[in-house]
Amino acid sequence: MVNATDATDVVTLSNNTAAYTTVSGGSFSTSTMTATGFSSKFIVYIEDGKIFKTDLLTGNTIQVSSITDATNIGESIIAINSEPGYIEASFENGTKKAIVPLNLPADQSPTEVPGRLITEIRDFKDNGRLIGFLFLNGTAIERCDIGAVGVLQSQQQYLFPTLTK
Repeated sequence: MVNATDATDVVTLSNNTAAYTTVSGGSFSTSTMTATGFSSKFIVYIEDGKIFKTDLLTGNTIQVSSITDATNIGESIIAINSEPGYIEASFENGTKKAIVPLNLPADQSPTEVPGRLITEIRDFKDNGRLIGFLFLNGTAIERCDIGAVGVLQSQQQYLFPTLTK
């Protein structure tokens, strides 16, 4: 655990830090239907347009993804069991968004999402495993499965093609 009273363990963010969030994690068991050990695992921040993750247990900081023009962090998605955790990041002057896996190497780009994030989809019969997301794309609700670089556009499913008031 990082000791905040020890100045050598404190990560100082620069004036070029645009946004930050914490990502929580813990365990879920299907057999007992219980969640345990949930706490903050990472701090994720944007500095000079790049996304960085600091592990709150080890203090290690790494760059996440090859995005170099990130402007904002939206939702953070809890890391359950061995999942890496995910954030929703805006880039290209806020005109595009991606779900960024927090284990994505610095030389890989995440997949752009098709619309506004509504919610994550989890399989609680499989220990709460993250399987995808729902997005609002114009007037359609779309389901996208999760993959190594974020959402899988090839797995897009239009659930409700048109919504009206």
